[in-house]
Amino acid sequence: MSPATPAHITMLGCGNMGGALLKSWINAPEIKAQFSIIKPSAPSIDSVEYFPSPLNAKQTLQKTDLLIIAVKPQMIKDALTPALPFIKEQTTLLSIAAGTSIATFEKFFEHNQPIIRTMPNTPSAIGKGITALMTNPYVSEPHKKLAEQLAKTAGEYIWLEDEALFDPVTALAGSGPAYLFHMIEIMSKAGENIGLPQELAVKLARQTIIGASALAEQENDLSAGTLRQNVTSPGGTTAAALNILMDGRWQEIFNQALEAAKQRSIELSK
Repeated sequence: MSPATPAHITMLGCGNMGGALLKSWINAPEIKAQFSIIKPSAPSIDSVEYFPSPLNAKQTLQKTDLLIIAVKPQMIKDALTPALPFIKEQTTLLSIAAGTSIATFEKFFEHNQPIIRTMPNTPSAIGKGITALMTNPYVSEPHKKLAEQLAKTAGEYIWLEDEALFDPVTALAGSGPAYLFHMIEIMSKAGENIGLPQELAVKLARQTIIGASALAEQENDLSAGTLRQNVTSPGGTTAAALNILMDGRWQEIFNQALEAAKQRSIELSK
C-alpha cells in the first residue's frame, strides 16, 4: 500500500451525490485504490448489502483505510452504530453529510478517530465543483493528501480552519447551484414576458448562463465586476437592465436568502 493512497476506500451509503462522486473517483487514473460500497439498512450491519467484492460488510469495514460517510444527516446514527465494532482505530472517516460537525462523529468513538469533514456541491459530480474540507487533529498527512486528491478530482477545494465557516459555505456554495438554476427559470419567464416563445426563451436563458459561467472560468484573472463591465456599453441595452438589477433590491434578496440558508444549516447541525 502506498503511504499516500489507502488500499481500500469504502463508501457507507450512496445517494445521488455520493454515487456521482464515487463514479468520478473510480474513473480517475490518479486515484489508485479499491472501492467498495456498503448500503446501510439499520439496525444491523448484517443487513447491509455489499458489492462488488465477495467479502461481507464486516470484513470490508475491517479492511477499510478510508470510510466515506455518504448518508443523510438524520441517518448517520442508524448507519454508523452497527458498523462501529468493525471500524479500525486508524481508519479515517471522511464525511460528505451536510450539516454534521466533526464533534458529532467523534462522540461515536471512545478513541481518537481521524475524521475529515467535507462540503462538496453538485457540480462536483462533473468535476466542476468546489469542496470545503477540515480535519480533526488525528488525520495523518497521507490521508489528508488523499482527501485533497478526491476533492481535486471533483473540481476545486479549500481547507477551512474554522468549522463555523461550514454553515456560510453551505449557504453560498452548497446551495448555490440551485440559485443559478432558478436564475434560468427567472430569465426564461422574463423572456416570455417580452414576447419570446417559451421554448426559445428557455434555450436562450440556459445557454446564456452556461456560456457566461464558462467565460468566468476561462477569464479567472478578471473580477466579476470587470466581466460585467466588459458586457456593458454606456447607454446601451445591458446598462438599461442593470440600472434596475443594481438598485439594491437584488443584493438585499440574496443577503436574506443566504442568511436563511446559513441559519437552516446551523439548525440541522444541532
